[in-house]
Amino acid sequence: MIAEIEEEAFDRFLRVFQKPFLILIDILLTASGILLAYLVRFDKLLTPIFLKHLLLIPLIIALYILGLFLNRSYRERFISGIEVFKNVFIAAGGATFGFLAILYVFRTKLGSFPSSIVFLSFLINSIFLSAIRLLWYKKKGKLGEKVLFVDKSNFRDSLDEMQRKKPDKVVITRDINLKDLYILLNLAAGYNLKVSVNPKLYEKYLQEKFSQGIDYNLSCHFDNSNYLEKEVIRILDVLLSLFALFVFSPFILLVGLLIKFDSSGPVFYKQKRVGKDGKIFTLYKFRTMVEDAEKRTGPVWASQNDYRITKVGRILRKIRLDELPQLYNVLKGDMSLVGPRPERPHFVKLHKALCSIRLAVKPGLTGLAQIRSFYDLKPSHKIKYDKLYIAKQSLGLYLEVILKTIPVVLLRKGW
Repeated sequence: MIAEIEEEAFDRFLRVFQKPFLILIDILLTASGILLAYLVRFDKLLTPIFLKHLLLIPLIIALYILGLFLNRSYRERFISGIEVFKNVFIAAGGATFGFLAILYVFRTKLGSFPSSIVFLSFLINSIFLSAIRLLWYKKKGKLGEKVLFVDKSNFRDSLDEMQRKKPDKVVITRDINLKDLYILLNLAAGYNLKVSVNPKLYEKYLQEKFSQGIDYNLSCHFDNSNYLEKEVIRILDVLLSLFALFVFSPFILLVGLLIKFDSSGPVFYKQKRVGKDGKIFTLYKFRTMVEDAEKRTGPVWASQNDYRITKVGRILRKIRLDELPQLYNVLKGDMSLVGPRPERPHFVKLHKALCSIRLAVKPGLTGLAQIRSFYDLKPSHKIKYDKLYIAKQSLGLYLEVILKTIPVVLLRKGW
């Protein structure tokens, strides 16, 4: 009992003094980083350039501290060292961009400030500020994810512990009834906590969510998940999408003109799809069907000789260019380049197989089903590939699918 009181008092002390202490350290480290950048660039400090811009150093430091504040770099806990570096890198990048903007706007008054110093300071301070956080949070036991496990037997105690210890994530290990689940989700939402369940419960709750029209967010807990690989995959999603948009940019205008000349209606087609954890998002495609194609038929899967497909649309589908606007969905974070193809809410409600573990990951532009078989929208054909990808998901498999997608598109396999 005494030990718990002492631990709680120490935690309260850290919460009060951690932020001012880290801010002071950050000021000293940022100043040191700027001085080191000058030393690396000019071999000595007391140069005419250094003395000329001496008064700008406090401005740079202030921008760094502001960036760290805005990016929540003084939080109580970090999940991993990768998250620490990512957090500081973004904050330092924002400070650097802000300083360059100020230099540009007031260039006549401030004069020329060496851009090499700005970028060297960014690199040095990113390392310094990340390193001190790694040491601080690791020493205080605040580096790593604090998980609270909940089941039927400890539900009431878990609610008290959630409010008292404020974990990073709540994991439901055994089935709890819907009433208790709603209480848990509402409380977790108040503390901005992520709630995860095991795969079997995930499918059960998802099906209840769609059948009853209940809106709550659950994630699936995978023991084989790797935070570093997920971050690398997200970075690759963004970089490869930007590269693809740059390469195909001349075709986008051409495709738009062809669609407008071929049939009436908008160039782009928007449709609601089901994403990760059952979240609904808007998917973008080039329009390949006649306008209002489903007014007569209602929601139906497209077929190979679908009469609703336009002449240009049939060509776009063959060379898969109709999917190009979905790169915007990837940049937004709704989708990944690799994953199960996103289905429409109507079909997810209709087929239990679609409302399953396949929603535990982001939907993708391509996947195992697209590289191992002919293009087929029937859920019975795709589910086994979706589940296989989820079970084996890794950076290596992600890259393998992308590389194997290229010949599939070029050779126009399927229809």
